[in-house]
Formats: sequence, structure tokens, C-alpha cells
Amino acid sequence: HQTVRLNSFAAPDAADRCTVRTRTMENAAAYTMLVLGGNAKPTADQVKAVVVAGGKAEPDEESIAALIKDMEGKELAAVIDAGMEKIKDVPMGGGGGGGGGG
Repeated sequence: HQTVRLNSFAAPDAADRCTVRTRTMENAAAYTMLVLGGNAKPTADQVKAVVVAGGKAEPDEESIAALIKDMEGKELAAVIDAGMEKIKDVPMGGGGGGGGGG
């Protein structure tokens, strides 16, 4: 008999998954800031320095190294464009509310 969880937020490891996503986003944001600042190919040490400057006492160096490896030979703009292409058909908001009657 196998248990099926319908609510992923109730899973015991949900907090761990959230922490991993936060670290990944911190590292991606640091990498992006470096690229936008004119550094086309940031190093792991540079990403770590930005994360630390942002207030993180102990950045996840393994995650940063994985990001740097994943970005080898790639341009950030091309990676972003590819991601946008994947989500182009996802609804992202609705129409504005109706005006008030007067």
C-alpha cells in the first residue's frame, strides 16, 4: 500500500524544498546582478561575494558551483529567453477589475 500526498505543502520535506529554492534564487540573482554589472562570466567566488554582501552569512558553495557549471558556455540572455519561451503560454494574471458604478 502506497501513500499518495495530494498537498505538497504538507510533505515533511516541504521546508527543505523551500530552502533549496531560496538558495537557488539567491545565487541566480547574484549571478544576474554580476552580468548586468558588466561581468559576462562571473566566477563562484564573485557570486559568493554578492550573496554575502546581501546578508547571507554562509552561502551554499555547492549550489553556487553547480550554477557556474550549468552556465558554462551559455549566455545569460539566451538562458532567460529559453525559459521565457517555455512559459509563454502560461496564464499570468487576469483582466483588470470593473470600474465602479456611480
